Amino acid sequence: MLRPAIASLLAALSLSACATGEATVTPAGPGLAAVAACLQQLQATTSDEVFVRNSTTSGDTTTVMLTTGPSEVPWRCVAGNDGTVTEMVFAG
Repeated sequence: MLRPAIASLLAALSLSACATGEATVTPAGPGLAAVAACLQQLQATTSDEVFVRNSTTSGDTTTVMLTTGPSEVPWRCVAGNDGTVTEMVFAG
């Protein structure tokens, strides 16, 4: 079963990216699998809500900036566009 955050990611990712003025990832975009993988990996490690703040795709990799919880703890994730997460680090 998809977590609500992943399901809403597919519907709202391009809108949230546009609202922040950052790179836009659309459902057909090459970085979607990377964004979903980063979101899923961080959700597996916390009971807090996880939010995708922005993502930037360059070549075969995507860097995703996420936050967790009400205090918006920042995280940076790097993943291949095939959905393989290569790095997840605290970015605060």
